[in-house]
Amino acid sequence: MKLALWVVVSSVVATGCAGQPDTAAESTAASVVMNGQGEMAGEVTSDSVILQSRLTSVNRLVDGDVSGASGVARFEISTSHDFAGSRTTEWLQAVPEHDFIVKKRVEQLNPGTRYSYRLLYGRDEKNVQAGPARSFKTLPGAGAAVEVSFVAVTGMNYNGFYRGSRAYKGPDRELGYPALKTILEAKPDFFVGTGDNVYYDSGPKDARKPDEMRRFWHEQFVQPRMIDLMGQVATYWEKDDHDTRYNDSDNTGKLEPSPELGKSIFFEQMPVIDSGDRNPVMYRTYRVSKDLQIWMTEGRDYRSPSMSDDPNKTLWGAEQLRWLKQTLLDSDATFKILISPTPMIGPDDSNRSEFGGTAQRGRGVARGSQPGTQDAAAAARQRDGLAQRLDVDLKAL
Repeated sequence: MKLALWVVVSSVVATGCAGQPDTAAESTAASVVMNGQGEMAGEVTSDSVILQSRLTSVNRLVDGDVSGASGVARFEISTSHDFAGSRTTEWLQAVPEHDFIVKKRVEQLNPGTRYSYRLLYGRDEKNVQAGPARSFKTLPGAGAAVEVSFVAVTGMNYNGFYRGSRAYKGPDRELGYPALKTILEAKPDFFVGTGDNVYYDSGPKDARKPDEMRRFWHEQFVQPRMIDLMGQVATYWEKDDHDTRYNDSDNTGKLEPSPELGKSIFFEQMPVIDSGDRNPVMYRTYRVSKDLQIWMTEGRDYRSPSMSDDPNKTLWGAEQLRWLKQTLLDSDATFKILISPTPMIGPDDSNRSEFGGTAQRGRGVARGSQPGTQDAAAAARQRDGLAQRLDVDLKAL
C-alpha cells in the first residue's frame, strides 16, 4: 500500500480572507437566506458522515462578521453528481440558539465511494433553493488495500496572517490562505484539523462570550478557499488551547471563556458530533483501510491542572489511556498513526520562556492557568509537571 501524508503547520504559511472586513453596512432584505459559509463533511467512516452548514443573511464579512439567518434546510445526497437516485434528510431548523447551524449524520453509505451532496434551504419549506454540489469520499474500510493520502493542519491564525506587520500582501488575499489551494490540488482523501483552528486570544479583541467566539469561526470559514476545500474533502477536527480557551490554558481558573463554554462552542461550530449525540467524547479511532488506522486524542478535557504537584498527573486521563492502549493492541493495521493536538516533545519555539530555549525530551509546551503570569519558578514547575504527565501517560502504554 502506498501511504501519502501531507503535514501543514504554523498557520498554513499564508493568509488572507474572503471575507476581508467590509466596514460599510451591506443592505440585505430580511427574507434573504444564504449558505454563505458553504458546507462541510465531518467524521467520515466507511458507511456514515456528518454533514453541516450554516444559514446566513450575507455571503461575506460585513462589519467583521457573517450574520446568520433563521430558516429550514435539509441535505440531499447521491452517488451521482447530477443527484440521480438521491435521498434527503428530514428538514432541520436553523435557529439563533445554535448559531443557525444545521447538521445531520447520514448513515448506510457505501465504503470507498465518492458522494455528492448539497443543501436545500430557505426561509420555510415552501421557499427553498438548492446550494452548489459538494462532495466527499467515504473511507475504504478494513477490507480494502488501497492507496490513501491525507493532510494534517494546525495553527490557522487568521489574525496573525491577515492583520498586522506579518499580514499576507499577495493579490489573492481575499481568497484566503494560499496553502488551502495547494492542499486541494493534492486531492487528499481527508483533512485533519489538529487544533488551534481559530485563535480566541488573537485579534482586535479576545473572545470571551459565545457571540464573540462564534465570530472567529465565521471569519475563518467564509474564506472562498476554505469553502472550496471543505466542499470537496472529508474532515476531522481536534481542539487545542486557542480554540477552546486561550494560550496555554488548562481546566482551572476563572478567566473566560470557561472550559465548558469552549467545549460547547467547538461542538456547535464543527461537524464532529450530530445534534442528537449525548455525552460525546473527542478521542476516537478510525480504520481507514486495510493498512491504515488513525487515532485522534483529546488533550484538553481530561488533563490534570498544570500547576499540580501530583506525580501522577496526566494529559489524557485514565479512561482515555485505557482506550488508547486497548485499541492499539486490537489493531492489525500496518500503519498506526496517532494524531495529537498537544505537542509531546519540545519546546516547539526557541522563544518559549518556560524552557529557556532548551529542548528536552518529553517536555511539551507547558500549559499555564493564565498566560503571561509565570515567573521562573512557576515556569520550571510547569515544565516538569508536563514531563511528569507525559511520562505517566506514555509509560501506561
